[in-house]
Amino acid sequence: AVLVELLNDTDNEISQAAQESLAALPGSQADAAVMAMLDSSQTSRRLTALELIGRRRMTTSIPALLKAAVDADPKVRPAALRKVGELGSGAELPELLNLLMNLRASQDLEAAERALSAVCIKADNPQSYTGKLTSLLVQARPEQKNTLLRVLGVIGGTNALKAVRSAVNNPNAQVRAAAIRVLCTWKTADAASDLLALAKGSPNSSRKTAALRGYISLVRDENLSTEEKLAMCKNAAVLIQRNEEKKLLLGVLGTVPA
Repeated sequence: AVLVELLNDTDNEISQAAQESLAALPGSQADAAVMAMLDSSQTSRRLTALELIGRRRMTTSIPALLKAAVDADPKVRPAALRKVGELGSGAELPELLNLLMNLRASQDLEAAERALSAVCIKADNPQSYTGKLTSLLVQARPEQKNTLLRVLGVIGGTNALKAVRSAVNNPNAQVRAAAIRVLCTWKTADAASDLLALAKGSPNSSRKTAALRGYISLVRDENLSTEEKLAMCKNAAVLIQRNEEKKLLLGVLGTVPA
């Protein structure tokens, strides 16, 4: 209780020292003190509680974090979502997706994206979650679609790529742009043909460049044969117009076995 009171000390050094002590103090009593702070009417206390929950790795607080993710305060919501990502697992995915479908503010959507990506990556088989994300794409608003597409890019895999590929032709320009950005950062060579087509035919010069850079980067995919890598390098070479992409191509060529 003394440490909790000192958190509000007007002397910043004292309040910081109290926070450090409470973060390191073991035991359920300290956990309970932090959880009580999360119920405070003061935004600053709730934010401090969220910071301490993360530092103390309080995984039992996840239900309270999910509740805080719909807090009335715009600072608390994203902070709570980030802690769900840090401490949560795939078990939190359904609730995070439910939250996402009701979020509108950009900072909330960004925090939800980070949380969703984090819990998916921790899974033994992240691609097992793909269906849950793609099933929401139809009903999601454009800004929510964009979040889902970026998380699908983190997960990867055939079905995720199929969904992103489809979104490249979405009638909404914002969604199309998000899908193309995800495609340009795809990690596996199954996106190579899509990127080559964009690099050749996109009417947008910056997207052509991004697609070409993404295509060149895919040459590093270890699942490609030497012949496939060399063929991709040749395809890229005829499209290059800037020194930056020449350097990128030379860099990946150096990784291709002679």
